[in-house]
Amino acid sequence: MTLPNKPLQPTAGADAWGCCEICLAPLAAERHGVRPQCLKDRMRGGQPGTAVASLHEIETLITGCMMFIETCIATVILLGVAISGLVQDKPDFSGEWILNRESSTLSPGADGVRSGVWRIEHREPRFHHKATFVTGGNPIEYEYDLRSDGPDVAATEGASLRWDGNALVVTFRTKRPDGEMLISFRYELLDAGRRLRATEQVRGTDHDQDNVWIFERR
Repeated sequence: MTLPNKPLQPTAGADAWGCCEICLAPLAAERHGVRPQCLKDRMRGGQPGTAVASLHEIETLITGCMMFIETCIATVILLGVAISGLVQDKPDFSGEWILNRESSTLSPGADGVRSGVWRIEHREPRFHHKATFVTGGNPIEYEYDLRSDGPDVAATEGASLRWDGNALVVTFRTKRPDGEMLISFRYELLDAGRRLRATEQVRGTDHDQDNVWIFERR
């Protein structure tokens, strides 16, 4: 095919590429070194000295463009599904949880707990936890609101929440005159989400503890 030395000029009713609305792939043709003549002009016989691509060439270019576009769309969809899947793989601890005292293993100092209720609102990364325990004396209550993407306070005073696989680990550090007290809970869902296991460690006190709390979803 012999290309003209002089650039093509748009025909009447054509756009800046020299093609009308029924020419679907002028840009793709340009990238392949071909400036297809407007199909309207081709059907009228064309102009002398104008580079003319065959209908087969134009159809091939259009098919290639469409396949490329479809591949891009499919790739974007697959990436979106993959990312969504990664997010949804993290367990949701939301719910009202009732302490199963018989299934729990509690150290001295915690074994006086008779019953308990945890209410958790988990909308990743936000985690809101309200706890109430019934003992032989005064009830024990606490509440906190943390984010799993918050700052790590492993070396400072405060509270932090982070993911460790499919488990959520919350850590509370408190400075004391005689050192530091650390309380940590590792939350895990069991039995297809019907049970919550909270593995607790208490360190830096005169009554260090290792407790395993088992809760049933209400």
